Amino acid sequence: MGAKPSKSIIDDNGISRVNRSQSTKKNDRSSHQPYYQRKTSHLKQALTPKHRSEKMATSANHNASSPSPSLPPPPSPSPPLPSASVATAATATALNDTPITCTTEHKLPNKTTARQPEPNYMLKRSSPSNECYDSIKSKKMRRSNSPSTMAGFSSNSKHQSVASSSSNTDYYSYSKSNISSGWTTLSNDPFSQIEASTSAFTEITDQSTISRKSLYPVLETATSAPPSYYDDPSSSMTHVPGISTLDMLDTLNRHPQQSHHLIVKEAYQRAQQQNDEDGWHQFYNAIHRYMSLPSSYKSIGVVYLARCLMLGLGVPANVERGLNLLKSHQSCETAYALGRCYLDGYLAADREIQGVDKKAAFECLKNASEYEPANESMTAAIGEAQCSLARMLFQGEGVEQNTQAALSYLMKSADNNNIYAQFLIGVHYERGFDIAQDLMKAKDYYGKSADGGFPDAQAALGSRLIAEAKYAHGIEWLEKAVQMGNSRAHVQLGILYDKGEGIQQNSDMALLHYKAAVENGNHAAEYILGLVYYFGRLGRQKNHKEAVRLIRQSAMAGLPYAQRVLGQLYQLGSIVSDGGNSPENRLRTKKNEREAVRWFKRAAAGKDVCAMGILGKCHEQGIGVEIDLEKALGFYAKAAEGDSPYVCNAHIDQALLLQKMARHADAFRLYRLVLDRGVPERDGLAIDTARLSIARYHLCRDVAHVQYDPLLAHSMLQSLVETSNSPHAHYWLGSIYDEGIPGLFEIDRQKAFQHFLIAANAGDNDATFLVAYMMSNHVIPLKGPADAFPWYQKAAAKGHPMSMHSLGLCYYKGIAQPDCKPQLDAALEWFDKAARLGVAEATAYMARIHLQSMVANASQPQLAQQHFAKAVQCLKKAADKNDAYAQRELGKIYLTGKGLTTDYRMAVDLLGKAAAKNDAEAITFLGDCYHKGTGVVKNMEIAVEHYLRAATLGYPYAYSACAELYYGSGNMELAYDYYVLASQETKIAHNRIGKTARMMVARLALGLVPLAQTNPDLLRSLAASNKTVTAEAAFDMLSRLAIQDQFPQAFQPLGCCYLHGTGTVTNPLQAIFWFRKSAEELDDSIAYFNLADMYGSGRLPGVPVDLRLALSYLKKSADMGYIEAQYRMGMIYLSGEYGVRVDERSAANWFKLSASKSHAESIWMLSRMAALIDQSELELQYQKTAASLGHVLSMRVLGQRYLEQLDVPFLNALMQQEYLEEALKYLHMAGDAGDTESLVLLGKTYNNCTKTKIKFSASSSTNQHHHNLPTPSNTHSSFCDDDVDDDHNKHDDNDDDDEGESRFQCEEDEKNLAIECFEKASALGDIDATVYAAEAWYEQKQYAAALEFFEKAASQGNVLARFFCARYCIEGYGGSQLDPEKGFQELLICANDLNCVHAYNTLAQCYENGIGTAKDDQLAYEWYARAAEATRDAEAFYRIAQMYAQRRIPPEDPTADKDMEACKFYNLAVNATPDNHGRSCYQLGLYYLKGIPNPSDASSFLLSPDICLSIEYLRTAADLRVQEAMLQLGILFLNDDYSLEEQEEGLSLLQRAAQLGLCEAQFELGLLYHRGKEVIVQPDDQEEQLQKNAEQEEEEEDEEECIIIPQDFEKAYDLFCRSAVQKHPTATFYLGIYHQHGIFVAPDLAIALEQFEISVELFDKYQGAPDRWQAEFTLARILHHDVESRARAYQLFQAAHLHAPKEFQFLSEIMIARYHLYGWANVDVQAEHAAATLIRFAQEERYGYRVYLQVGLCFEHGLGVDKNLRQAFHWYGEVVSKAHLIDQQQPQEILPMMLLDEEIEEDEASAMFNLAEFYRQGIVVAKDINKADNLYRLAARKGSQAAQDHLSFMLQKTNLYD
Repeated sequence: MGAKPSKSIIDDNGISRVNRSQSTKKNDRSSHQPYYQRKTSHLKQALTPKHRSEKMATSANHNASSPSPSLPPPPSPSPPLPSASVATAATATALNDTPITCTTEHKLPNKTTARQPEPNYMLKRSSPSNECYDSIKSKKMRRSNSPSTMAGFSSNSKHQSVASSSSNTDYYSYSKSNISSGWTTLSNDPFSQIEASTSAFTEITDQSTISRKSLYPVLETATSAPPSYYDDPSSSMTHVPGISTLDMLDTLNRHPQQSHHLIVKEAYQRAQQQNDEDGWHQFYNAIHRYMSLPSSYKSIGVVYLARCLMLGLGVPANVERGLNLLKSHQSCETAYALGRCYLDGYLAADREIQGVDKKAAFECLKNASEYEPANESMTAAIGEAQCSLARMLFQGEGVEQNTQAALSYLMKSADNNNIYAQFLIGVHYERGFDIAQDLMKAKDYYGKSADGGFPDAQAALGSRLIAEAKYAHGIEWLEKAVQMGNSRAHVQLGILYDKGEGIQQNSDMALLHYKAAVENGNHAAEYILGLVYYFGRLGRQKNHKEAVRLIRQSAMAGLPYAQRVLGQLYQLGSIVSDGGNSPENRLRTKKNEREAVRWFKRAAAGKDVCAMGILGKCHEQGIGVEIDLEKALGFYAKAAEGDSPYVCNAHIDQALLLQKMARHADAFRLYRLVLDRGVPERDGLAIDTARLSIARYHLCRDVAHVQYDPLLAHSMLQSLVETSNSPHAHYWLGSIYDEGIPGLFEIDRQKAFQHFLIAANAGDNDATFLVAYMMSNHVIPLKGPADAFPWYQKAAAKGHPMSMHSLGLCYYKGIAQPDCKPQLDAALEWFDKAARLGVAEATAYMARIHLQSMVANASQPQLAQQHFAKAVQCLKKAADKNDAYAQRELGKIYLTGKGLTTDYRMAVDLLGKAAAKNDAEAITFLGDCYHKGTGVVKNMEIAVEHYLRAATLGYPYAYSACAELYYGSGNMELAYDYYVLASQETKIAHNRIGKTARMMVARLALGLVPLAQTNPDLLRSLAASNKTVTAEAAFDMLSRLAIQDQFPQAFQPLGCCYLHGTGTVTNPLQAIFWFRKSAEELDDSIAYFNLADMYGSGRLPGVPVDLRLALSYLKKSADMGYIEAQYRMGMIYLSGEYGVRVDERSAANWFKLSASKSHAESIWMLSRMAALIDQSELELQYQKTAASLGHVLSMRVLGQRYLEQLDVPFLNALMQQEYLEEALKYLHMAGDAGDTESLVLLGKTYNNCTKTKIKFSASSSTNQHHHNLPTPSNTHSSFCDDDVDDDHNKHDDNDDDDEGESRFQCEEDEKNLAIECFEKASALGDIDATVYAAEAWYEQKQYAAALEFFEKAASQGNVLARFFCARYCIEGYGGSQLDPEKGFQELLICANDLNCVHAYNTLAQCYENGIGTAKDDQLAYEWYARAAEATRDAEAFYRIAQMYAQRRIPPEDPTADKDMEACKFYNLAVNATPDNHGRSCYQLGLYYLKGIPNPSDASSFLLSPDICLSIEYLRTAADLRVQEAMLQLGILFLNDDYSLEEQEEGLSLLQRAAQLGLCEAQFELGLLYHRGKEVIVQPDDQEEQLQKNAEQEEEEEDEEECIIIPQDFEKAYDLFCRSAVQKHPTATFYLGIYHQHGIFVAPDLAIALEQFEISVELFDKYQGAPDRWQAEFTLARILHHDVESRARAYQLFQAAHLHAPKEFQFLSEIMIARYHLYGWANVDVQAEHAAATLIRFAQEERYGYRVYLQVGLCFEHGLGVDKNLRQAFHWYGEVVSKAHLIDQQQPQEILPMMLLDEEIEEDEASAMFNLAEFYRQGIVVAKDINKADNLYRLAARKGSQAAQDHLSFMLQKTNLYD
């Protein structure tokens, strides 16, 4: 049943070896039979060893392939790889070691090929289109010292900028950096696609991969017969004698039993080959009769009988009977056969007889494998079983996968001479599967299997020997495998004959073997034979149709190489449909790149390296897929994995792409990798490419992780020149000498030229261009542009774009032309050619030529228009290609609308692009767009940036434009600076712009600018800078402009100079002369206004008053639109000046006229006039307009007006917010203008947190507080006792914090804004603002800043500031020197002499606390009383109440109770402020909670307890953030007497207090989470009424439990930690408990001990703490377990006994008694007293069980009592009988008792052991071993070590028979 495996591990059709007998396709052996019969005449003769030896070649590497003469010579075949590379066939790549072509085109060689394409590995300095190197040549292309210079090219780059990441337009149709290694090109050498010299098993296979999974395929369910059991792979019988029952029995009788299995097997095989009914009948009868013979080998008979029954061989099929027969006879052979049946399953009569049961199969096979072999039959069965087990374990079939166990079974099977197992072990050793690779062992195992006749092993051994160059022996084994029909051996022999390796090259024999393998379905042979037909190799004509059929068939079968080649054929359009053999009937289809990509992907999935490289190119270049550079990188990286011969090629392609993507560090790393790992004989071209690229990288300074090393680069380039005379290396060496490298290589243009010349003569077109370039720029002596002209022609003829452009420039400028005359037509032709190749400058020059032609043909409008249209067309093309000239000129056309429709947006876009290239004129135009808001949003800053940038580039009008911008925006200082710069531009000195600049310099220096007349502050900074020219110099400038240059704009400012005597003597007549001249020539309204002022003022000597003339001049100026004149006319009519009658209507008209021109003062006057007639809306409108124009008074009035609106009743929050925003806006505007009143008002508004209160009013309207400015009355308690200080500071700093963090932050922001406003007003000289700033800083607790402002105000006489300075002196705040005495005296002066009521409270504090004076409670009381009387200070009332409560002052009425007096003043404090007083409310709440007892009558109260009033006060205090009130109220409400809602409120209050940091609240809350809290909710009254007659049990069921606080140890632990940090002793104690017992945290006795120690220390500081004894007792219990610490433990037990309540003193007393009983810690032994104490406690019903064990020990050992074993037995029994009661008791609330209860189980275990001893020894009771044993076991389970030791000892003594 399948004992002999088939030849191959995976058949060519993909069917599992084990199930080949069920395959519809024949196996290799059977399918080869007809082939051998057909080829008997010649093939067998050729394959005989004798014939082979005659043809054996003497050279192992002889190549005799003979391709067509017209084709390129084929490459040398690959040499045999070493055997270590067995895995490389799985990932074999596509080319030979030395590619015949390096192009990226995937073209097949054809007869029209003239020569090999030039290898293109070497990188060159490319054209500007090169993404990586475009900036390198740009400098050369843009030099301007030659007529041939290409305008518009940048000159700031070096040749060596290898890492440039620019992405300019592609100027070339080729790119020298886009280098492909060519290793993915389809080759006519099929062996460049594979590695054919490895073992037959690891050579080209149908799946192209070998893995353990392919070695051990999972078996499918068999549908007919089980696998052949004793098939003989070496059997090749052609004549089969008939089967005879008698003959078979006779043979069996004549031979010994040990050979019977061979006889039966041979008979079975004969019957199988004869395969007729009679033969099978004879065989079945023979076996049936054989079974009855006494000498029969029953196991063999049963197996073959079962097989005949199950398959119906000679007997009707009966599967069930066959299975039962196997099951009923147990033997090694039947176990194996049954296992195979379970593994495969059987069907009979369309029903399943035995399903697949792999677990049962595994058990049967395992059973078979465990037999000891007694004969050859058993050995074979065991070997087969072990081999099957190995496969199942490898694949995890029916059992958990176990590689090591599988290998073990496989080894055992091989040791049992199983040839298949031996073969598999060889494979494992060769491949290194699950075991270290060992080729010698692999060969050894292959040899064993091959000797056994296994053809796969013979082929593998032959290939292994071929790999070792042992050709004769290897070919001998291959021929044996061929004779067995092994197709892989055919392929291997075909390759050897094909390549002439180890044997004489023989194309016929190679073809014969290939065809034999193809006929047997070998897909690798199909692939190779397909390429033979495709290229017409081995003497065959090309047959594309047959080639494609074979390659497609191989590809469809999954061979990756065939899949890749099929994809290449699709990509090249080589899939043809043949209508005949003649070429004219052959139809070539179109390329199908998408289908090609699909096949490439399939091949890459099969680990084909070349396919991965091709996919990388496809994704890089967008061939059949979208361009995706990341995917391309991924494919290149995948191709570079492993150890294929093409790793360096893949690395080069990967590096080139990375370089293209500007990932230079990664590219450099890959180049280095190629250089380090490349093999020169194989990777020479790739290595040269890497050397060139690395050299270029070393010339670059700015590539990360790449060292700038020009010397190394030069050395590498020189080496390339010397070894390969690389033109690219010459090119780069020339670049080095051309540019020079400072300190290393001087510029040597002669050397550079020589290198360029060599490269140019070698065909480098870039070098040709540079030769021309150097000549044209006179770099080479005696050479010039005319000499360069033919070189430009040469490069241009070869398609060099820049050479075409340069040639066009030569024609354009007449270089090398007759008479040096420009040839515009020729220039236009070459510019057009260059433009078509992407040179934008060429297109721009075409536009220039057309514009020149347009001007030249202006007399012919139609022709001119045609040229203009062509010029625009060229400009657009050049602009699209990023040409600056074209972009600027086209932008100007769009901006002006001359010739094209105006398009501001397009104009700005084009000007911006040109500006980005530093085109100064474009930058200026763009700045003007931003200045005026043309096509863009107006932005002065950007406009200035553009103007200045243009100025730095030399544009002469830029400074003037910038000056005008600043002048228009009111920045006179910068305007002056740029007018000065503009006045110095010589290019514009004599035009209007230059003269205007000089005039403005003078006017600004003299302050004679219109804007300054309305706003004198504009010139303040300019005047302060002292940068202007002198007045005299300015006057001289104006005089020259007015007199010499007759510049009319200078007349009016010159008149002003004479009028005011600025820069010259005052001369009113000259002023009038120049004003009149300006008025007449320029119709200057300002000049008329000045004349009116001169004639109307009457203040100028020599100028008579002439009101009529003055009024006429003024009216004329006003009529001309001068707004100052219009405003003056309005004031004249409003006030009746100049003899004009008052006329409010005319005044309003003049005001409106000037107001229409945004004259703020006129608008303000209109608002005042509107107020006089009660037009409030109109007044508001005018005020807003004036404010928007900068009128400060209007701003302040508006701010005050909106603030007043906030006090209007019933105003909703939305309107309030709107009014406040308006108020703040106008006050800020006024404040920014320097108005101190507005700043103070703004500061007060912010300090009151008005904005925050309005913002949160909707959500917290009932809880608003009015924040007034801080006064000493609410900041005076900073040095009072701790509780008052805490309360007050927290209250003031966190007022209104109940609105949440958001509100708190808003308030903080507002207060900071208030400080800013106060400080700004203080800096402007406002004393009140200084005090406000100090108080605001004080409120923020920024005492140093506050002191600075207080001292400033005090120095100016402010009393309040002086008071605060005194306080700072007392408290030492703000860095002031601490001097309480000095501060106290200053306070007395403030209070007594300066009557500062704010000092009263502070003085009282000084007396109360003895600060700066002797402590005096009475004087403190008096000052507190004065403060309370003068200011109704709540804090003063509270301090008086505290003094009464603390019994520090007597009441005025001796009969009055002090607590009642305190209560009265607490009430006064509460009523003194509308916000209440938190601490006073808390104290009142406590009073009403407990009441004030009558001291004379204990049964009555002076103040009766009132729980409702107490809760009200406590709630008020809690609302005011008094944490103690929250704690008190929380504890109160969490009492079970309160409702569920009140308890929830209590929990909320407790949580809030804990969040605020009150340690006691944190502890209490932690305790609640530690214990949890539930409440019973009773049913409603109505329900109770309806159920009043129900039974009591039903009423109890109606009760509902509600968990208020779930038990949560995590929260409890956190709260205990927070409280313990604040040194809460009990919280610290609980932390120790948690760490001791692992509650929430991991148990850690060290941490627990530390916490207990800290807790005990803290309790020492709080003597009255109630839990002190628990901490002491618990710590003592821990220390007690350490003998060395027992002295300390004893002390702690004593302390715990001292501090514990009486009902818990017994705990420590028990431990003290035990110490005296045993004398621990060297204490006095008092055994009798200690024992008596323990016995006394034992008789206590409540806790006596805790000492039962100790009492028992006392009686057992006679400690303190007479020894009494009966008593001991009694007390031990009591321990056991009472222990169960512990679990039934209620949980202990006292932690030490809980801990002792945990120790009861230990006592129980000890007592059980002692009782067991009593029973075992029969002491005081009858001896009872069973009961003793039970007690021992119980004690051991409880943890008794003694019991466990006893049981172990007894177990050791027990023997097997016990």
